[in-house]
Amino acid sequence: MRIFILTFLIFSVICINAQNPRIKPASKNPGANKPANRTTTPAPNRSNANPANPTPTKPAPASVTPTPANSAPANTTPAAGASISNTETSSPEPLKNNVILNLGGILGLPHGEFKEISNNWGYGISARLAYNPFHSLLVGEYVRPFLLGLEVQHIWFGAKTENYSQTEAFYVNDIESRVSSGALGIGLSGRCEFLSYKFYPFIEYSAGFRFFNGSNNVTITRTPRPGFPGNITTDNASRTLEASTVGYYGFGGGLGFSNGHHFRFELKLNYQYGGNATYIDPESVTFDANNRISYKTKSSKTDMFIPYIGCSFLF
Repeated sequence: MRIFILTFLIFSVICINAQNPRIKPASKNPGANKPANRTTTPAPNRSNANPANPTPTKPAPASVTPTPANSAPANTTPAAGASISNTETSSPEPLKNNVILNLGGILGLPHGEFKEISNNWGYGISARLAYNPFHSLLVGEYVRPFLLGLEVQHIWFGAKTENYSQTEAFYVNDIESRVSSGALGIGLSGRCEFLSYKFYPFIEYSAGFRFFNGSNNVTITRTPRPGFPGNITTDNASRTLEASTVGYYGFGGGLGFSNGHHFRFELKLNYQYGGNATYIDPESVTFDANNRISYKTKSSKTDMFIPYIGCSFLF
């Protein structure tokens, strides 16, 4: 019995020692447990170091993985760049410019009844600021509307001046008396431009009020008489002789030219219908011996052609 037990123990130790070499290689290379169940797993590792081995398992995945990594950025980067360039070229340029400022000189040419009763043409200045609050929706590549605007015009129809002197005890007064007739227009306006920026036709509309005003401006220059102390002084005085307010509305169009983008040169012609106004006739103004002013007034409709020459600025 003792011999049987001793023999069993010796056999168990031999079996355990026989199994230990098989377990240690598997623990050193855990990644090769499944594909390499054979005892010859170290042999492929030694053969891989040899360049003549026809089965290079590791270089194959290394050569495959860089190619998609390199090709993916190469394909996505130009696509993103192409999309950006397309959005830049397709977006209309007028989206960046939704404010326009016009400055120029005008003529006031009476028409119809206004011309028959008072054939006095005038000259003046004009300023207009227009804005399109819906530029992202209403501005196309060849259409640029500026819907909301403020227009200011002033036209001088004529004036007459009288110069005379008055002598006092210590001063000599040089007096200039000027009677002028003009009209100030303030109203809303808008325009719409077409085609390109370098050459573009446009149409306009306007409506507002015009204030006709006949005034007398007096300038007095006081000069000390010889031998008397004192300084030369100048005084100005103004008074309104006749005033009238009427409404107007009109339309017109013109052409614009530009060699750039923001600065343009423009020519246009507008026609404005005006209501009945009372105004001073500049040709009727006279000064008597005592330098008192006399004049006549007229009343009529105030329709006018208004030619314009000037420039505009885009913002």
